[in-house]
Amino acid sequence: MNKYFNGFDFDGDCLILTTILEELKFDTENYNIDFGIKETIGDDYTFTEAVYTYPELFIVFTQFRKLYFEDFKFTNVMINHNVEEDRIKRGEVVNISLGDFRGGNLIILDHEEKKRVVLRSWQHINRFNSSKYEYYYSNFEGERYNLIWYNN
Repeated sequence: MNKYFNGFDFDGDCLILTTILEELKFDTENYNIDFGIKETIGDDYTFTEAVYTYPELFIVFTQFRKLYFEDFKFTNVMINHNVEEDRIKRGEVVNISLGDFRGGNLIILDHEEKKRVVLRSWQHINRFNSSKYEYYYSNFEGERYNLIWYNN
C-alpha cells in the first residue's frame, strides 16, 4: 500500500512529490543534497546527514520508484534545487525534474554517434548511463527540483 502516491495519476504524483520537496525548506535557495548511503564498510553503511534529518524521504523516494521505474534499484537520490549543472558520472541513473519552471531540458551528448539528444525533463522520467554519456541541462527560469536516483 502506498502512503503518498496513488500510482494512477503520474502528473498528480509528481505534484505530490514536488509539494513534499517544497515543504522541506532547506537552509538555502540553491542546493545539492545527496540522500542515501555515504559509505560502505564491509556489511555496514554510513548514511548521509539528510537520511537522519529526513528519514521519511526514503519511503517517499522508494514508493515513487516502485510505481514508475520498479526495475531500477537505488542507494541514493541527489536532490538539486535551482542548480544549473549536475555532470557527475554516477553510472546508470534515473532523472526527473519537478517544479514550476521553463527550460531545463536534459541534453545528452553521444560522442561515438556524434549526436546531441535533447530530452524533456519536466515531469518526465529519463534513464541513461551518466558514465557513458556526457550530459547537462539547458538554462531554466523558475523553481526546479532535479532528482537523480542512482547507485552509490
